[in-house]
Amino acid sequence: MGDHTPPTNIQHIQAPTYNELFNLAQSLKSRLELLEKNAGNPVTTQPPTQQTENSVPHTYSDYRMLPDLNRTVPEFTGHESSCAAEDWLSTVDALAGINNWPTPYRLQFVKSNMMNAARSWYHTEVFTDWSDFKV
Repeated sequence: MGDHTPPTNIQHIQAPTYNELFNLAQSLKSRLELLEKNAGNPVTTQPPTQQTENSVPHTYSDYRMLPDLNRTVPEFTGHESSCAAEDWLSTVDALAGINNWPTPYRLQFVKSNMMNAARSWYHTEVFTDWSDFKV
């Protein structure tokens, strides 16, 4: 039929490593901060205060997601002891605080880690801020 010789101009593509991507992101962030500083519009990278934590930001310049949260926070079913429930909530709260998650991210993370009775309960409630959920 036709010529079945492999093409000779094959390019081997190699993806950058995690460290290379991380360093590139840090470099780009530094350059962006410098550009915004020179433009008179500095980037705010401070964690949100209690007053702004509960509002939904239009842009949130500094929040982080850990690579494997499934190992950090177990699923919550609602059948745990009160001590286990407090420990679970404390773990979520600490993780959200360390990573500067605004309230909508915190609530979505909690919802995604609830199963069975806990998830059913979550869907029957309305939470306007993080402190409402923690009560």
